Amino acid sequence: MMRKDIKVIDSKVLILGFTFKEACLPKAGLPVRRNARKEDPDVRNTRVIDIYNELKSFDMDVCVYDHWANAAEVKHEYGIDIINDGAKPVLEPIL
Repeated sequence: MMRKDIKVIDSKVLILGFTFKEACLPKAGLPVRRNARKEDPDVRNTRVIDIYNELKSFDMDVCVYDHWANAAEVKHEYGIDIINDGAKPVLEPIL
């Protein structure tokens, strides 16, 4: 961002994905389960929270989108609100 002369402080950043994907992605060659439940994906082992915290340390406005994640569980475990309903914030970079 700095090399492209994009303002870092107060930038709006979107992170796509929060869940620990091993728990929710199908094995190679297998179709996605139609009856997958929102509570299936695991947010406890996510490393995305480290990226989130690092970006916040630069005073960035960070949004996280994950349609698999249970928003209430993410709020309870990490204290952050995620987007999983298709809302479209105005953003600078998308990770």
